Amino acid sequence: MKQLVILVLLLALASWLRINSFWLSHTGDDEVVHVALAMKLDEYGIKGYNLYQVDYEHFSLDGKNSLTELMIAPEGEEGAYLRTIKQGEKANYTHKPLHHVPPGFPFLLMLSQKTIGGDRGYFLSSDRPSKFSSGKRPAQVGVAQLYAAMLPFTFSLMLVLLTFLLGKRLFGPTAGLIAAAIMAINPVSIFVSQKIWAGEASLVFVLLSVLFIINGYGRRSLWHGLAAGAAAGVAVLIKQTAGIFLPALLLFYMYDRRGHLSTISGWRQFLLNPFMLALSAAFLLLTAWWYVLVFQNYGTLFYQPFVDFPASDPFYKLRESRPAPFILFSAGLLYLSPLFVFAAGLFRKPIRERLEAEQRRFLPLLFFWVATWFVLMAFVFLRKEHRHMIEAYPALAVAAGYVLAKLHHWLKSLSVNWRWLGADEMLVILLLLATRWTTALIMDVVLQGQVMILKPF
Repeated sequence: MKQLVILVLLLALASWLRINSFWLSHTGDDEVVHVALAMKLDEYGIKGYNLYQVDYEHFSLDGKNSLTELMIAPEGEEGAYLRTIKQGEKANYTHKPLHHVPPGFPFLLMLSQKTIGGDRGYFLSSDRPSKFSSGKRPAQVGVAQLYAAMLPFTFSLMLVLLTFLLGKRLFGPTAGLIAAAIMAINPVSIFVSQKIWAGEASLVFVLLSVLFIINGYGRRSLWHGLAAGAAAGVAVLIKQTAGIFLPALLLFYMYDRRGHLSTISGWRQFLLNPFMLALSAAFLLLTAWWYVLVFQNYGTLFYQPFVDFPASDPFYKLRESRPAPFILFSAGLLYLSPLFVFAAGLFRKPIRERLEAEQRRFLPLLFFWVATWFVLMAFVFLRKEHRHMIEAYPALAVAAGYVLAKLHHWLKSLSVNWRWLGADEMLVILLLLATRWTTALIMDVVLQGQVMILKPF
């Protein structure tokens, strides 16, 4: 019961830190594209999955608060939205007959609009950030874009919950609760949850896949393999970068079976593992149709458009002025989320030796999960936004949660005769300080509608 109460309190805290999303403006480029694609799916299905025939109109219901409505343009017209973005020199891919972004997240937006939104239309707030900063929360704005803001908000809370379940499954309830707390107050998660972006929705399904893997891998469970592959497939259909988890899983599998790969029979068992075969089959069955469409339209299975930003573009100038990605995703990550530093404690032999056999078995999965994302984002794709590393945060949170749980246990035995300050109080104080650090860092970024987190550089 105590665990449940603490978990509910953590989810309440996470909700409070993310609640502003329902009234903030959501007319950023990627946000509008997601909603426009949802509208096109609604009207034409996958055959119309592009940015043609998208019109928009700005209006106000009360003369104070601004809304933008996306609408279908008349047949034969390319639409006001496509005309607007094609005027810029950077939009060299928006005219394609198939949009390169997988349709999973727009599909969820479409379902949300038809249910939560009452099928009333595709609206977004276009108020200036400064208006919201004054404390106004107009009801009509919240209702109009509830269908859109609800998705990232809900998936962000689900991410906290699943981080708890992963930590509990691997290292026990205390580690799970600490890991959930770290994710609840994570500034990048708070930032991403208040944009109509697909990142955390995709990550929820990655975490589901990981949970199925941990529960079924050792037993070679066919059904757990199918479920893990299906969850990974949904994650990729929501956001393609979720596929980075698959190389991480393969590295873990090769590492786990490394002692058996010196013989032909060992390789046969490696290649014919029923769990891994089921996982691969479910993933391919779920995603193959999309990659066939991409190949038919682009001539390649993995299409990522090159955006040639003009040197004068403000976003390009801002992004390129940032430090190298490996600095951003190491020093920058620890600046934003100092509690992640405790994850490094798992490299200490005395801490690792306390792990049970199954826990030690899956420890490399956490390592490859983080390392694969870091290497690809920092040295291959050269991303320069904190949000591009968020897919590795649950693994870091779980690792840090385990180390903090061990410290908590040690302090409990040490402070048994202390009068006022015990291990529980010290842990709560640490988490409160981390929460204060988070809110000081991120709330102004969110309320001002900034496009990226520019801290610490």
